[in-house]
Amino acid sequence: MHYDASATSSLYQALPWMMVLDERRIAAEPMLREVIDLIVAHDDSGSPGAQLITLRVFEMAFVLSLRPMLEGTLDRPVAVAAFQHPEIGKALLIMSTRFAEPWTLESLSREVGMSRSAFAASFRKLVGEAPAAHLTACRMRESARLLAESSVPLGAVPERVGYKSAVGFHLAFRKHHSIPPGEYRQRHRSQLAG
Repeated sequence: MHYDASATSSLYQALPWMMVLDERRIAAEPMLREVIDLIVAHDDSGSPGAQLITLRVFEMAFVLSLRPMLEGTLDRPVAVAAFQHPEIGKALLIMSTRFAEPWTLESLSREVGMSRSAFAASFRKLVGEAPAAHLTACRMRESARLLAESSVPLGAVPERVGYKSAVGFHLAFRKHHSIPPGEYRQRHRSQLAG
């Protein structure tokens, strides 16, 4: 895909070099699954307009791929302003996609090229919460998804979402969801069975 680098948004510039969507995420987005199937099956390279059609199909796949990645981050109007800020937009994307890494306020601010104090102040102003609280929310969202929708062992979930300590994860999960992780999994499994 070709684009004008001078006209790209901060959100586009903040995207990782590579996005990986597993089968579960593709299955959860029926339109994305159909577009991927179309790309795989489509082979009319010699027909008129084929190059333009292929480009548009890839653009659609790209946009649809972003949706699960950004799920939950654009539900507040303030988040749109935050994504327009080059450094804060990049930080939000990092937290949404690389939440398992051992981020600190220092390492996040360094990653986006801001001083620690300027980053913390700008993030709080634009997002409405501290960077640590936002990162915790991203981790709790993913841990809830893993517990409800996957067979990842309970003991493996903390590391998958960025916690070195199972106790620390347990306390954070209970504070965020009001129930322990094991009970959360049991409730969701019983809802699926019933």
